[in-house]
Amino acid sequence: MFQVTKKNGEVVKISNPSSFPSKNEIQKIEEPYVKVNIITPSKCIGGIMDLVQGRRGGFKNMEYIDEKILRLDYELPLNEIILDFYDKLKSISSGYASLDYDLIGYQPSELAKVDIL
Repeated sequence: MFQVTKKNGEVVKISNPSSFPSKNEIQKIEEPYVKVNIITPSKCIGGIMDLVQGRRGGFKNMEYIDEKILRLDYELPLNEIILDFYDKLKSISSGYASLDYDLIGYQPSELAKVDIL
């Protein structure tokens, strides 16, 4: 679900692209963001960082739990983790990484509706 602020100040929640106001009415578009915590073996860090950053993830913190396991903290759009993120994470880490996330609110995004004729 997206949150659209119109130029007249009205804020609307959009769950269907056909409900988007016209481009001329939109002041800003925001999408839901999540804080993601990933616990992984340290040998998988490169692949996991590439995965998250490729999904518009913003790095926040890295903490070693012990010499072989670490925790990565990121913020990224919710829609980037919904589809196949967990499967790819498990594939990169040979099943050893774990993931949890919490909704942190909406953030402005550079989004546009594309109409196909």
